[in-house]
Amino acid sequence: DPFPLVTLEAMVLGKPIVLFDQAGGIHHAVKDAGVHIEEGFDEYAFEEALITLIEDKEKRITLGAKGPENQRPFDSSDALPKIHQLIMNGQPTSL
Repeated sequence: DPFPLVTLEAMVLGKPIVLFDQAGGIHHAVKDAGVHIEEGFDEYAFEEALITLIEDKEKRITLGAKGPENQRPFDSSDALPKIHQLIMNGQPTSL
């Protein structure tokens, strides 16, 4: 999934994210709320990132705390009223 909803849900819950930057566009939402694996699909780098987060509680908390704010632009509760207005009025609105 290039933009997994489970990642957005985890961000709302304040969970730090570990992701491959080349696996879709979710890295644009995660930003500084996780660990980005930039070396392609390097499973060893992914494993090291997970181990680091398991062992470093402060880093888990710091990264996780950024998740809800980073996720907010992708929250359907912001977009749904605009979509409803577009459907009801036929007027284009900025989503």
